[in-house]
Amino acid sequence: MTSSGHSESPFLSTANQEVVPDTQDAPDELPGQKVDIIYGLYLTAEFKKDIGALDDLRHAPFRGAEHPMYPFLIISANDGDGTAGFTGIEDQSAFPLRTCLMLQEKLRKARRNDFIPLVWFLSYQEDIWRVCACIVNEGGMV
Repeated sequence: MTSSGHSESPFLSTANQEVVPDTQDAPDELPGQKVDIIYGLYLTAEFKKDIGALDDLRHAPFRGAEHPMYPFLIISANDGDGTAGFTGIEDQSAFPLRTCLMLQEKLRKARRNDFIPLVWFLSYQEDIWRVCACIVNEGGMV
């Protein structure tokens, strides 16, 4: 653990936080959507130094204090009654997935880099799990 109480892991997760729109000037009253767990990068000193020149970009899909940056894994389950199935899980996660992909896409464009934005999506209902890889494809999401 560091003096701030964070482990040395470069990863950070958050649970049941609202993902807000992928614009910097989104009004505070604009509602977001929640997913169960999101994993992303922890803002280490080295990472902070590397992205320091990109202060005009938004690095996390949340409001407030310490959250995962450039999330790459979203885990979501059904709403409890199971009636919507995997379609309902995908519907409730579509906005957060798009938001996380767009954060990475804006970073790619700002850095003029060739990396492909990627967010893994794990969904589960009872004992059945699905794994999806979400990417940006010619301006759209796949």
